[in-house]
Amino acid sequence: MPIKKRVVKSAGKSAVRRAPVSRDSGTEFVSFGKAISNFVKKCFQFNGTATRAEYWWMFAFIIVVSFCAMFTAIKLQVAYPVVAGLIAMLWLVFLIAFIVPWFAVQARRLHDVGITAKLLWVSVAFIVYALFAPESVRSIRLLNWLNLAWGISMLVLYLFPSKTKNNPYRD
Repeated sequence: MPIKKRVVKSAGKSAVRRAPVSRDSGTEFVSFGKAISNFVKKCFQFNGTATRAEYWWMFAFIIVVSFCAMFTAIKLQVAYPVVAGLIAMLWLVFLIAFIVPWFAVQARRLHDVGITAKLLWVSVAFIVYALFAPESVRSIRLLNWLNLAWGISMLVLYLFPSKTKNNPYRD
């Protein structure tokens, strides 16, 4: 973001000072700590907006926790199978606990882009399909390709910049 400058005249001398730049919530950088704080405060709030940084910090957090838990469980599986099973169960509890808050931050991110969060129902349908569809249905390659295309398109939507003007979802 460019820094706005203004010329200030004082005692016959000209000096350039940086003017304060107003940042709206859509372009403001959110640190990891602030993202966690927002995630916890708004974990069941589907209205409002979430910045790109807030969304991607939470995405990274969930991926890192999942990778560490599964890596640890796999490494301990042979020597300590009970501990590995406990870690895997805790990871599953973590994922189940984060389902609704994760959909909430996705909904707020879509609102920040200016898109309705009703698109998430398609994602839910694909998740239900992947988890509960019989093998005969899951073997249909077209549905698998559509699922992959939908996931990629949603990730691309989350990369869009914030829509600050004419956004009906702004607070």
